[in-house]
Amino acid sequence: MTLTRVLPTSFTTDEAGLYDTGPIVPDHYLLTFTKDGFQKYVRGPISLAVGIQPVDVQLTVGSATQQVVVKTDVPLLTTESGAQEGTLSSQTMAQLPQVGANWENFVILLPGASGAPENQTSFMAGQVASINGNLPYQNVLADGATTTLPMSQNSDVTVFETTAEVKVSTSAFSAQYGIGSIIYNQITKGGSNQFHGAGYEYFQNNALNAAPYNFGTNTPVPVLRYNNFGFAVGGPILRNRMFFYFDYDKTINNGGAATAFNTMPDDFLKSGDFSKDPGLPTLYDPTTQTIQQTGSHTYMGPQYPGGALTVACPCVIRQSFAEEYGNGNVLPAGMISSVAKAIQGYFPEPNTAGNVTSGIAQNNFVSSTPNKNPFTKFFGRLDYDITPSNRLTVSETNSDNPGYSFGIGICPIQCQSQDVSRDNAQVSASPFPVI
Repeated sequence: MTLTRVLPTSFTTDEAGLYDTGPIVPDHYLLTFTKDGFQKYVRGPISLAVGIQPVDVQLTVGSATQQVVVKTDVPLLTTESGAQEGTLSSQTMAQLPQVGANWENFVILLPGASGAPENQTSFMAGQVASINGNLPYQNVLADGATTTLPMSQNSDVTVFETTAEVKVSTSAFSAQYGIGSIIYNQITKGGSNQFHGAGYEYFQNNALNAAPYNFGTNTPVPVLRYNNFGFAVGGPILRNRMFFYFDYDKTINNGGAATAFNTMPDDFLKSGDFSKDPGLPTLYDPTTQTIQQTGSHTYMGPQYPGGALTVACPCVIRQSFAEEYGNGNVLPAGMISSVAKAIQGYFPEPNTAGNVTSGIAQNNFVSSTPNKNPFTKFFGRLDYDITPSNRLTVSETNSDNPGYSFGIGICPIQCQSQDVSRDNAQVSASPFPVI
């Protein structure tokens, strides 16, 4: 049998008439079956996806000059396995609408798929999806090697441009894939005898978005500046023997911040005047504190049921500023430290009325502060046909994802930075022994 892709490769069946190509790149193939004294049988071109696909033929006695040509593709229904599987090809995914560039956007389109409880209302179900009501547990493979960490369940997703196809197995799949209710088998693209490349960009901008609606508030359009761009190139290193494929992917994400409401202190609170809201705690003068060891003491104040509370001592007795100065629940200006005054300088002034409760405005500051979340990815793959029946494949994905959060825009308060770096590699050999 001859399997034709870029370079014709021959395989010989055993005594039972069985043959095994071993792992091969998903593609379109032309199969030619020959045997002395029998008619030549040609099948194809056929489409091979991720998984096991048997192609059986029966040769007819005849001369070598006669041949039978069958141009039908392999059947869609696989009878050799009870696995329920679906394939997302790069051609299909490239034509489907999506936000961003990620094959996870299309998981929800598979039969029986629904979002997990934590993201079922999202437009993207992600990897953590429930298939046919099963628990949302998954295993993500890249070129046959698992990328799912056993402890955190975090996994590496291939760059969209480098993904040739994704086979999604939901039940009754082979034990070779391990455990999990869903198996995502990502197959990457490789090089060939012809040089080929691609350039791409996906962008989002709030200039294309409408403002969200909030009752009684002039909510601004959230800032959104998203660009995902890159390039890929592949070709031969040694013609008919060694091929390479490389992709550079960069995401510049300066936005995506949701509208947030926060409560900012007004000028009265900044000056230490807590008398506008009777529900606020009573301020006490720490310099008047004494300790009574015996007897009992009655505390007075609106925070106590009936305005008073009697307790047995020992107890701490201190005088409130209202009792001491007779001007209400107000902190004397001289007792506000310089550090507190400096911190107050970071808080912005209220920019909306908010909800006034007991004299104090709540949620009186609305903000939409963009954050920085750049993402740089590199992918490389090398295929080497050591012999016509032995292929060595090496692939690696390296990425760096520093993130910068600016909170609601009053840095250094609530501002932070972090970085996540990932590296995932696999080496596989595909021996095709001649029996």
